[in-house]
Amino acid sequence: MQYDNDAKELKYKVLSKVAELCYEDRLEEKRDQVPYDIIPGPLPTFRCCIYREREIIRERVTAACGQSLPQQDDHIVGVLPAACEGCPIHRFNVTNNCQRCLAKKCAAACPFGAITVTGGGAYIDHNKCKECGRCAEACPYNAISDTMRPCLRSCPVNAITMDEYHKAA
Repeated sequence: MQYDNDAKELKYKVLSKVAELCYEDRLEEKRDQVPYDIIPGPLPTFRCCIYREREIIRERVTAACGQSLPQQDDHIVGVLPAACEGCPIHRFNVTNNCQRCLAKKCAAACPFGAITVTGGGAYIDHNKCKECGRCAEACPYNAISDTMRPCLRSCPVNAITMDEYHKAA
C-alpha cells in the first residue's frame, strides 16, 4: 500500500496490528509486544531514540483500543504525550525587517508591556508575551513574524491548547 507520508503508514501499521490481534483474540497477551514488532530497532527512525518511538506506538495502541490516554479522559480528540515535543519556539519574533520606527506601534499595541525598542530594533520579552498577536498586526513594516506551532496550525477546529509547560493538551 502507498502512503503520502510516514504518519499515515505508521497509523496503518498500528491499527492493522491491533485489528489482527483482536481478530485472533490475542490482543491482551501480545499488546506489550506491538511496539517492538512495529519498531524493531536497533536505531530510531523518526524521533530522538527508539524508546520514545516505542512509547508513541504504545500510546497509539492504547488509543486504538478505545482507551483514554493519561490526563485525557474527557477529551474526544487526544494528544499523544510522548509525541509532543513541546516546540521550544516563541510564536512572535522580531525579524531584521524592523525599521526602528519613530511611532513604535508594536510597543504601543502590546497590552502586556512585552516589547521594548532599542537602537537595534524592537525586542520581545517572551516571559511577558501572551502571544496575542497585536504587535504583529500593528507593525506597518510586517517585521514581526508569526511562527505558529505545527500542531496548532494543522488543527482545523482549534481544539488544541497548551499547558503551562508549552505541551499540547
